Order: sequence, then C-alpha cells, then structure tokens
Amino acid sequence: MGVDQPLHDLILSIKESEEYQEYQRCLKKIKEDSATEQVVRDYKKDSSTYQILSLTQMEIPADLEERYFRLQEMVELDPVIIDYFEAERKLAMMIAHVYQVLEREIPIFTGFEKEKKLN
Repeated sequence: MGVDQPLHDLILSIKESEEYQEYQRCLKKIKEDSATEQVVRDYKKDSSTYQILSLTQMEIPADLEERYFRLQEMVELDPVIIDYFEAERKLAMMIAHVYQVLEREIPIFTGFEKEKKLN
C-alpha cells in the first residue's frame, strides 16, 4: 500500500479542518480587494527581509525600515488582514504539530540520538 493513501487521508483531514477552512475564508477576503492583497504580499516580503537582517545583525536600509513599519501599521489597523494572519498562524501551528509528531515517531528525522551515559 505504501504511504500514498494515508498521506492522501492526512491531506484531506487537514483540508477539512476548521483551521484550514478558516484560512481559506480569510484568504478569499484578502483576495477580494487587490490593494489589501498587495499590502499582505508586501508585508510578508519586507517582514522576511527585515527579520533576516535583524537576526544577522546586518544594517537595515532606511527605506526598508520605513516601508516595513508603515506596512506593519497598516496590517495592525485592518481587521481583515489581522484575521488572515491569525488564521495563517493557526494553520501553520497545526501543520507544525503534524511535523513534530512525525519527527518524534520516526527517528530518522532527528538524526543521532543523544547517547545515554553509563554510570
């Protein structure tokens, strides 16, 4: 049988979940307004760049910083965008949980286990 059918069942379960359904509803609302969709796209792009530069302690260009904070303010004031990001976060958490279970149950994902010290 392999893993194809159980994998298909897992995907179907995820798609039927409340988290995925809510994400789809919020995504549809975002896509109904091209300006809102562009804000989300720009925010995601600039947010990733800003965070990478911050974490690597590289200098953040002034134009990126200004644009990022302006977009962040727009995101925080728009209930449709807030709902979208919350739905995206919940879906990502559910998928991360699936991965954590796989990682825990299939040792190959974790690599070498810590050796137990003998007393």
